[in-house]
Amino acid sequence: MKKAYLITAAMLIFIFVAYPLYRSHQEKVFSCTAHFQSNYNDTYLRAMFRLTFQGTEGTASLRGEVKDSQDKILPLSRVIFFTFSENDQIYKIRSENISRENTDRVDDDLLSKLVDSFYLKEDETVQYHALRQPNGDYIVYNGSLPLIYCHKNENL
Repeated sequence: MKKAYLITAAMLIFIFVAYPLYRSHQEKVFSCTAHFQSNYNDTYLRAMFRLTFQGTEGTASLRGEVKDSQDKILPLSRVIFFTFSENDQIYKIRSENISRENTDRVDDDLLSKLVDSFYLKEDETVQYHALRQPNGDYIVYNGSLPLIYCHKNENL
């Protein structure tokens, strides 16, 4: 009889304590992908944008193209490694390392017209509000403006 009480108590502790903690952790671990576009005067950026958050680290990748003011199409392929803290769906993100692949031909001065300095320099910060949708996707806001609608990837 005492054994049955212990098993029942352990199950209740799991259901009411451990499982909600696990779900809370799972909501903070996510990866999502979106089409990203930005323009400034005669310059535009079209790219696949992927955000991955896991633990206190993550990556942001931009893969696509930039058209400059002379109508030249330049390939873009960068990965930004970052650390972050999260509080109530507000993500404070700091760039740690910017990795440019060999195929990336976009000058930082040109790209600075289209994206935040977080994507160009180490030790830069940005703050995003990632609002989870009922279907598991995310809307990522920069201030009060939606930046991207991210489809949640099942696999990180």
